[in-house]
Amino acid sequence: MYPAGDPDQARVVLLWRTPTLHDYDRHDLGAQRRLVRRLYGDLGWELPRLLDELDSADDLYLDSISQVLMPAWTRGRVALVGDAGYCPGPAVGGGTSLAVIGAYALASELLAAGGDPARAFAAYERTLRPVVGH
Repeated sequence: MYPAGDPDQARVVLLWRTPTLHDYDRHDLGAQRRLVRRLYGDLGWELPRLLDELDSADDLYLDSISQVLMPAWTRGRVALVGDAGYCPGPAVGGGTSLAVIGAYALASELLAAGGDPARAFAAYERTLRPVVGH
């Protein structure tokens, strides 16, 4: 829960982890509200009051936090680094660290390969994939 700038409003972020995506119509606000109520309705604290407010909220946003898993981060003379290739998702954290580690790994492999991108890119992917967790 955090302030929204207006002293009469607050924003609430709810995150949950599931092994599969939920089946709901992302254009149906009622279905989204029912899903959130089903997931959080029995948890106590201030959640019942917040869920009641959810029914009148006009700015509900519900989406999955997903990571796109790419089969390769390089093609030809182009290499993806950081969020462009392996963003871990905003709720997971570590995106900036992975970007810096990825840039360092790519630069190191380019130096070690004498500037040969094909050799450097293969080494970059071998080195970084275990760190990213694919």
